[in-house]
Amino acid sequence: MSSHHEHIEKFAKKAEEWDYKLDRLQHRLKDLPEEIKSKAQSSLEELKGYRGELESAKQKLSESSEKAFNDAEATLDKLWSSTKALFKDADQDLEDDK
Repeated sequence: MSSHHEHIEKFAKKAEEWDYKLDRLQHRLKDLPEEIKSKAQSSLEELKGYRGELESAKQKLSESSEKAFNDAEATLDKLWSSTKALFKDADQDLEDDK
């Protein structure tokens, strides 16, 4: 099993990945027709909320015990699954518009 520190690094890398994808999505929204832009903006706001939860979980992890770490990791895995699905949906909406 990986160390507590390795898991914190893993969270940090995912956070960086999310930041990149959020920034990319934000820039792509500018050129969308209004009927699609509204849905994509809503997805973006939800993703930003998940990103905030990730940062909170990462902070708790860095201050936590091993048990708390396991709880935080379960939360991250759940958030990551939800976020991947939202990114996929948002990307598909953008591709459908082309």
